[in-house]
Amino acid sequence: HEKFIRTWLDEEAQAENKLWDDLMASLYMDYGTEVKNSLMSRWFELNLNIGNLLSAIYARKYGLDVARVVVGHNPVAQLIRENANARDFGLSQELEIFDAVVRLSEETDIYERERKMDKFRWDWLEENTVFDYFNIEYIFAYLCKLQMLERWVKLNAEEGERVFRELIAGLKGDVKMPEE
Repeated sequence: HEKFIRTWLDEEAQAENKLWDDLMASLYMDYGTEVKNSLMSRWFELNLNIGNLLSAIYARKYGLDVARVVVGHNPVAQLIRENANARDFGLSQELEIFDAVVRLSEETDIYERERKMDKFRWDWLEENTVFDYFNIEYIFAYLCKLQMLERWVKLNAEEGERVFRELIAGLKGDVKMPEE
């Protein structure tokens, strides 16, 4: 990405001791939230908001600088940075998923928390593609689900295979070709 390279080459930025991975993540998420496809941009925004909210919660919990762990430049990221000391980061009325993510962040078992977070994302994909029948949105959601499954198969082969078989069975019933 041109902006990353220009920043990396900038001597002042080098002197600031920037976290280059964070800059790259910010630019990647900014790019993703600006794609023309509505589902894809909302998916990127969902994941950006979840990641930033969780990062802010854990940064506060462990005494880290909240503003430094937030990536991207969307309104939610800006609100978190501006309200780093507020109990709700200024988000409880602004972010629909706020309460759900806070509840998920309270899960002490990391494995369970990740499983529930992926279930939350999976359900979001389901809700946002309910009327999509084998179009680009449907395929994108399917690929996102496959990525989640791939991660879980690596963690737990038996459970991953069960969920994969459920996904395939669901696809067999879901696929409807549009009438033209």
